[in-house]
Amino acid sequence: MAEERTSNYIKLCDEWAEKFLQMEKKELMNRLPELKEEDGYLKITHFGVPFGIRLDNGRIDRLAEVAGLPLKGKEKLLK
Repeated sequence: MAEERTSNYIKLCDEWAEKFLQMEKKELMNRLPELKEEDGYLKITHFGVPFGIRLDNGRIDRLAEVAGLPLKGKEKLLK
């Protein structure tokens, strides 16, 4: 029988999602004023790329992908 394995990356993502859910969101927003609560996310732009931390499960989404928008630089990879 094959043993199911989980990568350390996935484990850390799950751990930090849980930690985020336990955090006081208003305090976090006071410490990082660039965070904006909107559409079920705490949104932030990192190096020109919009990201959002989901308030319901703590997962991080690259918001351009969620909106179905093309990602900067991705078109170069497809050629």
